Amino acid sequence: MTDPDLREACIRITKTLGKDFIERIERKIGQEFEESLELNPKLVMSAILDELYTRYVMPFEMILEISEYLFGNYDIRKFGFAFSEYDTFIASKYLDEIREFINDFYIMIEALDFTEKFRRIKDGGWG
Repeated sequence: MTDPDLREACIRITKTLGKDFIERIERKIGQEFEESLELNPKLVMSAILDELYTRYVMPFEMILEISEYLFGNYDIRKFGFAFSEYDTFIASKYLDEIREFINDFYIMIEALDFTEKFRRIKDGGWG
């Protein structure tokens, strides 16, 4: 992927995820987003993908592994997580969507030519 294409992809992703996301990327790379995007779009994209993986993909992968564990060991198909007394996430209702999201992430990784970096992470697992 060319630098202009990477720049455009970075802009599209960060536009969707907002200012807080951009600030986390700036802290991660140690530079202003726009400046770094001009100088090294591959570094910026790598930081964006790392952040997406850490904040979204990895927790969803954990949910899938928990689901497989609960079903395989205890025949439990329905489960959720209680974040507070009033806030519960019934994860088992969303397993298909979670799988689709994870698959889409890895398709994006491949399209952006970051496969090798994330293959090591995916193959290693989180546990």
